[in-house]
Amino acid sequence: MSDIPTPSRVTLVASRILEIFDVSEAEARELATGIVLHAEGWGGVDLPVIEWDREVTNRFGVRLKWRSDVARERFLKDKQATAAAYESYIRARKKSLTRRQSQRRDRSRRVLRIELPT
Repeated sequence: MSDIPTPSRVTLVASRILEIFDVSEAEARELATGIVLHAEGWGGVDLPVIEWDREVTNRFGVRLKWRSDVARERFLKDKQATAAAYESYIRARKKSLTRRQSQRRDRSRRVLRIELPT
């Protein structure tokens, strides 16, 4: 891993940060350098495949001031929908596990009755 990220990648990410958020060029370049260094440190990740827009909005969406209120609202709604979907999945999974545990408990309580011929 090198301590110096690829300049073209930093420029690309900095330009995306400038388009999405209301920050100075210097701050955008600093944030981009950090995010690219982190991505390059993952190792084995094919960096061109990373969706930089999504990575930038997820990383800085709550911290930085957005240029567009519409884009910010869309981002927040997407985050809320994702959280709701996870919660729904977790609730369904818990319900399923609870049902299976109670079925096992019921099976273990059953008494096997064998009638012997007289």
